[in-house]
Amino acid sequence: MKNQIKRVIVLMVLLVFHYTNAQVLDGLVKSAEKKVAEKVNKELKKDNDNKQKKSKVIKKSSEFEPANTLVFLEDFSKDKIGAFPASMMTNSSGEIVEIDDQKWLQLGGSGAFTFKDINKGKPFSQEFTLEFELYASDDFVRHSKELGMVLAESKNIKKDFSLWGENRNGSNGIKVGFHPIEYGDKGKGQTRFFAYKGGLETQKVEKIQTNFSVENNKVKVQVKRTAERIMVFIDGVKIWDNQNAFDANKNYSALVFTTGEYKGENAFYISNIKYSEQREIEEPK
Repeated sequence: MKNQIKRVIVLMVLLVFHYTNAQVLDGLVKSAEKKVAEKVNKELKKDNDNKQKKSKVIKKSSEFEPANTLVFLEDFSKDKIGAFPASMMTNSSGEIVEIDDQKWLQLGGSGAFTFKDINKGKPFSQEFTLEFELYASDDFVRHSKELGMVLAESKNIKKDFSLWGENRNGSNGIKVGFHPIEYGDKGKGQTRFFAYKGGLETQKVEKIQTNFSVENNKVKVQVKRTAERIMVFIDGVKIWDNQNAFDANKNYSALVFTTGEYKGENAFYISNIKYSEQREIEEPK
């Protein structure tokens, strides 16, 4: 009997000891879990705070918006494939081609290309925008020359436009060059900016750009003039902002595209040329 009582007492002691240890162990585990959770939450909060500090949102207004009055549009829709556009002149060659159901003018090499009349015989406005689509053939090589876009003073467009070209210029104007490859890097291109006054080169700057390249060879070029200032964009990204580009005393009235020598089957193509002016619009009374 005494032995049975002893066994019962020992069993009860063991049960109490086991229960007590289990409670203690459970308390330790919960305490550890709580500390780990607090530390993790603290680190997460710190990481989020750092991200918010690093990734500040910078808001910008869109600097390119087309002027409110469309004056000229040429999409070559009236020209036949294989023909040269009726609205243009060149001292080289060119023809209308169709790419992905869209008509483009393929520009021949070493030439100048202009429009017979963009603004009905009047000079360009002090506030205007110009837009055109530009495509460079696939696998364009560095040794093919750039495409030039010229805005020039012209007293006789039939004679004056051919003064502009690769390494030659007329009297007064600005020229922006576009090339889709920079020293073999297919993800980078080049752009150059020139200004001419009285036949003399007064500004020349060149730099790398990444918006028009062999890898991204079909883009929209956008130009905005405000008095003497010119801004040039590629697909909405500004690549030039020159505050003293235009001569306030000159009347610019000609848009000329220029090409140099191509290598192999390389070529530039243009389409959807738009000229718009910013005008005051009278509200109906």
